[in-house]
Amino acid sequence: MKDVHGLPVLIAELGVPSSRGRTHSGPDGKHQGKLKEQEQGEILQHMFEDILINNYMGGLVFTWQDEWFKRTWNTMDFDNPDRRPFWSNAQTSEQQFGLLSFDRLKIHVDGALEDWQEDPLYSDLSAGPLDKVYVDHDERYLYLRVDLKEASKESRPLLFWDTIPNQGNKQFQEVPDLAFHNGADFLVDLNPDQSQVLVDHYYNVHNYLYEYVWTGATPYSYSTKKNSGQFDPIHYVLNKEIYNPETGQEYAFEDYPTGNLTRGNSDPNAPDYKSLADYRWSKDGKSVEVRLPWLLLSFRDPSQREVMDDFLTTQDVHQGTFIDGIGIGIAYVDEDQELVAQYPKQDAPFKTYTWETWDQPLSQPRLKKSYDVLQKYFETIH
Repeated sequence: MKDVHGLPVLIAELGVPSSRGRTHSGPDGKHQGKLKEQEQGEILQHMFEDILINNYMGGLVFTWQDEWFKRTWNTMDFDNPDRRPFWSNAQTSEQQFGLLSFDRLKIHVDGALEDWQEDPLYSDLSAGPLDKVYVDHDERYLYLRVDLKEASKESRPLLFWDTIPNQGNKQFQEVPDLAFHNGADFLVDLNPDQSQVLVDHYYNVHNYLYEYVWTGATPYSYSTKKNSGQFDPIHYVLNKEIYNPETGQEYAFEDYPTGNLTRGNSDPNAPDYKSLADYRWSKDGKSVEVRLPWLLLSFRDPSQREVMDDFLTTQDVHQGTFIDGIGIGIAYVDEDQELVAQYPKQDAPFKTYTWETWDQPLSQPRLKKSYDVLQKYFETIH
């Protein structure tokens, strides 16, 4: 454009999001999402340097503030389009292009345990290695804390989540002695080295869409069997398989494991702050804090307690169902995947965590670390 026009050229939009979820892969790590706030600022600085070196008039950052009402192509089928402004979707990259965040971050996942005010969901764990389990939430995350009586590098807790009625696994095939009264739709494996969220094979919407509906796109095998005992890694699509008939070029299917949890400190005031942190163990190894994005647990709208319905029965991923709360069970396994303890017992229902619905979300403005990076850079421009 500079070569064709004699007028000054302004780059009217430039930016990358600091979201947890990713939408596309970009060159040189400039991805659309899955970027720390510090990385967001550094990439914006690099873009401005390119603009100035090539003698453009300047550029405008997209955007000043996060926008909760936005949608992203690879997650927009999974949330309620009429309720997007009422909660913050960490999995949707389009909502987090801003330099200014409005997320409250009610619980800082930092291992310090100081933010927890609610009573524990489980506190009567007299026998075994587990001590207490806490649950809390805000507009962006569902928070979890597990306290152990003694630290262990080999054994670990497993958390089972019953979100949608009348389905889920009542067993876990990797731990033969483990069985549940409830059907668990999600499993949070709190492995100290690599924690992750897994989904009931039947409720795996990614495999349903790209193996059952559009066959052959992924190497996974979707099964219509309920209560298989199998929990799958959670993936999101990045690119669908495309063939360009004009050039003959083929673009391969691409996805990424969004269920993998990142270890780090989520306190913005901490020197080792990591905005993408999902979990953190305490220094003594006896407690772990976790924050889970609502959409990762297939919530279409947490403000009204709406989850994705049984899409295999409805043949529609856009339908939701409303729940009273989330049933939560916990188990403890050793390094050989042998069951050490389980709460509640096999014949008892999970304890339920519930919350008041809302139509007025709470928020807290906060300048991201990307703002600090740009501020320092702009001071050097003359």
